This record gives sequence, structure tokens and C-alpha cells, in this order.
Amino acid sequence: MSQTTEAHELGALLVSRGLINKNAAIRLLGGGVSSVVAQITDGGNRFVAKSPRSRFSVADEWSVARERGIVEAEILRFVENKLGTLATPRVIANDVDAIVLLESAFGDEKSLCPTYKSELLAGRMHSDVARCVGQGLRALHALSVPDFLDSELTHNLFLSQRIDPYFVTSAQRHPDLEAEFESVISSLVHPKVKRIVHGDANPKNILCLDNAGAALIDWEVVHVGDPSFDLAMMSAHLLLKALREGTHNCVDSLVREWGAFWAGYGEADDEALVIKVMGAIMLARLWGKSRVDYLDPEAIKRAERVGRAALEGDISSVSQTTAALLEGLS
Repeated sequence: MSQTTEAHELGALLVSRGLINKNAAIRLLGGGVSSVVAQITDGGNRFVAKSPRSRFSVADEWSVARERGIVEAEILRFVENKLGTLATPRVIANDVDAIVLLESAFGDEKSLCPTYKSELLAGRMHSDVARCVGQGLRALHALSVPDFLDSELTHNLFLSQRIDPYFVTSAQRHPDLEAEFESVISSLVHPKVKRIVHGDANPKNILCLDNAGAALIDWEVVHVGDPSFDLAMMSAHLLLKALREGTHNCVDSLVREWGAFWAGYGEADDEALVIKVMGAIMLARLWGKSRVDYLDPEAIKRAERVGRAALEGDISSVSQTTAALLEGLS
């Protein structure tokens, strides 16, 4: 389906549900693998509309229940103003029958706030943003779990959005690591610690705000589980970007960002588990159903080396991981 068609269908849905006026302007936003996401300008109001896809926009078959959009609205209401300086979108409207969410936008119409991913790939570092995200995740993991989140629905959504497409698929494609992936799956599906977990805390879902702060968006994978997953997800994506150029300078810059993130979060409950899950996520983003799009073949080899070492337990701490990142670079 073309972007023009998607925009037209989303606009028609919003008008039919009485959420926007028929003359409202609709502009699709990038990165919508799991949902159709658009900026809506309706008179003097501007906001973001999200409509979850039942089938994700990737090459592999990947279907997920659209009810995740209802959960996202509930968690956004729950965490509002509870994550310190880390901002979250404010729910403007939530149509539970159509499963479409309207939420506040960040930035202005002419200058939308950039994602942390786009800034890092352009070589612009933001240690304040990394620290803010770390502090916000610490606050999130300290919150009491609301009853609506501890459910069979959210558990199954985590399985269908992360466990199967990331780890089960990767193990099937690389059976030599099947036991290691199964170990990670067991730790995440049967967590020793149960906290609110964002599930997709990575630079793509972090907006860099004008005041050096940050906003965390896209809460579709939120669930009750081990907080190590959020730390591993953020770490994996910072490291994948560090390995992109294959130079000491690039790694050094991203390692400093990683350090700022950890400084904001503080000590992890289980650093070895974070590194192991981080390795699994790195490999899953190379082999699974959702692959990163910014690594060339040589960078993929570097990422596979570090990811394997972390997953297999050859490295099990932040300091060991940093040394592994620098090994063999020009």
C-alpha cells in the first residue's frame, strides 16, 4: 500500500470517528513498521495519530494483535509526569473500537524534534539525552506495576513482537546458537524480577528536545518483565551504531554516549544478564525479522563478532564489552 493511500485511509477513519475535521492536513511520518503514524494539523491543533498494523511492514511474515494500541494509550496515561525529565506523549484521544490513538506532538510543524537515531547516524552526540533516558528508565522500573499491564494480552504481545521475531527466528537461522538464545528466552519469559518494561527503548524511539531533554515514544511493546531488557535494547542499538564506521573515533564517541546512559540509570540488578540479552538483540537485528538498515557487510561482521561474544558469555560486563568493541578496529 502506498503512503498516499495509507494517509487517505487513516484520514478517512479519523473523520468517520469524529476525531478530526474533514479539512485537516495529514502527513505520514517515517519509521512506521508496526503502525501507520501521521502528523495531523487540524485548525490550530497539531498532534500525532497512530493506527497499529495487524501485519508489520517487513519482508518476513509478522502479525501482531492490534489491541497493543489500546495498551499503549493506557500506559501513556499511567506514566505521564512520572519519569522525571524524560517526557512522554500525552494522550489526546483513544478510540478503543477503531484502535486509533491521538497523542501530543513534540516540536513544531516546521521543525519536528529529531530522533536520537538520526542524530547519532549524522555524527551528532547528545550525552544529555542519553543520561536523561537512563534516568527515565530507572524511574520507570521503580514504578509499581498497574493491574491492567500484568495480563495475558501484554505477555502475548511481548512474545509476538520480540521473543518470536527476534530470538526464535534468529535461533532457527543460526542453530549453532540455539541453546544460547533459548537461555535468553527463558530469562525473559520467566523473569526473576517483574517491572514495567518499555520493550522498545532505542534511539529510534527517543526524540531530542530543544532543552537537551528527551521524549520516549512508541510504547506498543510495554509489558511486565525483567528491566534488563530495556537496558539491553538501548545498549545494543548504541553499540550497533558504534560499529558502523569501524574506527576508534566512532566507537569512542558512542561509548561515551553509552557511559552517559549508564550514568543516568545507575547500577543494573544483573549486569551479566544485560550484556547477554544485549548480544542476543544485536544478533536479532542482523538475523531476525526486523533488521537494522545502516550497516554495510564489514560492519555486520564486526557486530556479529561482538554480539556472539556477548550472547555466548565470553564478555559479561560493560568494561569487557568496550574492549571487545575496540578489538580489530582501524
